[in-house]
Amino acid sequence: MGDNRKERRRFPRVDARLGGGLHEPLKKVPENTIITRNISESGLYCDSEVPFEVFTIVQLRLLVSFPKPSKGKTQEIICEGIVVRCAEDGQDPSMPYAIAIHFLDVSEGDRDLLRKLVAMEQAKKN
Repeated sequence: MGDNRKERRRFPRVDARLGGGLHEPLKKVPENTIITRNISESGLYCDSEVPFEVFTIVQLRLLVSFPKPSKGKTQEIICEGIVVRCAEDGQDPSMPYAIAIHFLDVSEGDRDLLRKLVAMEQAKKN
């Protein structure tokens, strides 16, 4: 049986394991390490060292590496997001919290990097 469900998301979501970090900009605390599970142009789902309250505004730093044509150089995406879900459902014991974040403020250059990443991951599946 085929899967006949129609994708209703505005932006496609792809599995991607990116490193990086996030923190609450209004608190004077260090950045917490995250590992993404999946990402789209509008947000991401990641595992985190610490929990975050739903509706918390966070600062994100994502580390993206592209293959050889881009010289394999790691690039950073820096943006703001809002936590829309947090559960004790992490895939690694050192990162026990699964967090969904909707992007609020992404520069056009970083949005282009997100598009490129999503397109690259989609091409791998085909």
